[in-house]
Amino acid sequence: MHGLRIRAATDRFARLTEIYNHYVITRRSHLTLKPYTVERRVAWFEQFGPSAPSPVGGRDDTNVTGYAAQRDFAPRRHYETTVETTIYCAPDATGSELAPALFRAF
Repeated sequence: MHGLRIRAATDRFARLTEIYNHYVITRRSHLTLKPYTVERRVAWFEQFGPSAPSPVGGRDDTNVTGYAAQRDFAPRRHYETTVETTIYCAPDATGSELAPALFRAF
């Protein structure tokens, strides 16, 4: 993806929700049963706080094509070094350099 730009997720939540909901609607194996509203998805992103913003990627600020999030796996001592990473890419960005770039942003 020539010209790929990775930055912190501080806005563009409507687009990020659209990307997420694509998989909710089109994948039977997805754990979420109903599409999210933008407000509900913003609340999900806020759990990461300003000190650990989720990276988003795209060619520019108006063409966000994916995002990633990372959080502690479980609040137990045995898992203190284990994290859960989530990466979602727009359908037209799957198979590109975007997902690896988002993962490396952590």
